[in-house]
Amino acid sequence: MGAIAALALGGTAVGVAGSLAMAKAQQKAALYNAAVARQNGRLAREKAQRDSLLVREAGFKNLGAIRASVGASGITVEGSVTDVLSESARNIKREEMNTIYQGELAARGFEIEARQAIFQGNVAKAAGMFNAASTVLQGAGAASTFSNLGGGGGSGLSRTG
Repeated sequence: MGAIAALALGGTAVGVAGSLAMAKAQQKAALYNAAVARQNGRLAREKAQRDSLLVREAGFKNLGAIRASVGASGITVEGSVTDVLSESARNIKREEMNTIYQGELAARGFEIEARQAIFQGNVAKAAGMFNAASTVLQGAGAASTFSNLGGGGGSGLSRTG
């Protein structure tokens, strides 16, 4: 094997190593992004739970203030007053559930983001492998061409006769 063919093979090895290292780095970055997205999803759910408790506490404080106002005015708690209190309690529960729902929507968005990041990492890894294989084939072809030319140092022409 001539010097030029050896250089072609050396360049091929460097190209393959570079392709594989790039693919590994891209996959690692994608897995990190997926982990961050999953963590954000957990945090969104936790925040929604905490916020729903705050909504409930604030709602029941308001409900208590309504009851106190009704009691201070001397009105008995029946009829339309009971309807108002019941509707207020339902609104509190509805707002509490809506807060949890919004947190769940955010968490699901982060889960989708995590799955997409993992997919992108797998695609990057596969692309790196194909790129490395392509580089090997190109390098082998170049080395073969240079070897057939007489080791890379000759004219590639042979004498006959």
